[in-house]
Amino acid sequence: MLHMLRLKVAGRLWYKRNAIYNQGEGMKLSTVHVTNFRSVEDSTEFEVGQVTCLVGKNEAGKTAIEQALAGLNPHTSTPVSFDLERDYPRRWLTEYEDRHGKEHAAVVTTKWVMSPEEKAGIAEKIGKSAILDQPVKVLRRYMDSEPQWSLPINFKKAIENLTVMEKLDEEERQPIVDADTSSKLVARLEGLKERTPKQQRLLDRVKGYPNSTISGAVMQSLLPGLPRFLYSSHYDRMVGEIRLDTFNARKQGQQQPAIQVGEQIFLDFLEYAGTSLEEIIAAKTYEGLMLGVKRLQTVLRTNCRNIGRRTLP
Repeated sequence: MLHMLRLKVAGRLWYKRNAIYNQGEGMKLSTVHVTNFRSVEDSTEFEVGQVTCLVGKNEAGKTAIEQALAGLNPHTSTPVSFDLERDYPRRWLTEYEDRHGKEHAAVVTTKWVMSPEEKAGIAEKIGKSAILDQPVKVLRRYMDSEPQWSLPINFKKAIENLTVMEKLDEEERQPIVDADTSSKLVARLEGLKERTPKQQRLLDRVKGYPNSTISGAVMQSLLPGLPRFLYSSHYDRMVGEIRLDTFNARKQGQQQPAIQVGEQIFLDFLEYAGTSLEEIIAAKTYEGLMLGVKRLQTVLRTNCRNIGRRTLP
């Protein structure tokens, strides 16, 4: 499935979900925050929808925001990486360590809303009560080899739920009562001289998760729903004029050059406005010619205003 995140004249950013993922549509991107990337020092957090349009003057940072988001989890067809020397704002580059310390600067931070199917899958593993009513946070920093996740999970509650699922009694729970992370839980259980069958099943369950952690189990449900982003900066430019007296001959292949892409876009705009080149050519008077042109102007202006009303805050 492809979703257009944004379309502007100079660039397009799409995201594609894993083709083998069949549990609904997966997580929905809700907010984006770009920092420390080229001309964008801090975009502030902004919401995105099914279609989002960024509007701004040249060099305002529209393309930088797109490229930063594309680098969160890039598709192999359009690899995007963050290079510290190339992408970090140059005026602060010499102060990088002072500004960020040992932790590398975040480039893009996103928040995602889990789908009902994802929540149900996680609840089946660790219990519904362990899922917090918060978004999933996914970010990427300079030097990261993959995105970093912050999961809306109450891990202590998840462990309590697992003990209930494995039906541990009070005595069996006592050695792990203070465990609030997967590593502590595993350490406490492995540290027992003798484990009951229920304690052993709990240990086997957790060690069977990816990375032997509850986080790994949750990520197993969410990873397929994180789309890969495709960024394209190619676009076709419409010509500003068409020569009428030779157009039909060129269209029929009787004269060169052949009709170019930019000219075809011009024709598409005419059709969109409810007129055609043939109608304009057939005009007998100057007034008739201008009528078709003004019709096109009216349609374009009206639709541009409507787009602005829908996308601008």
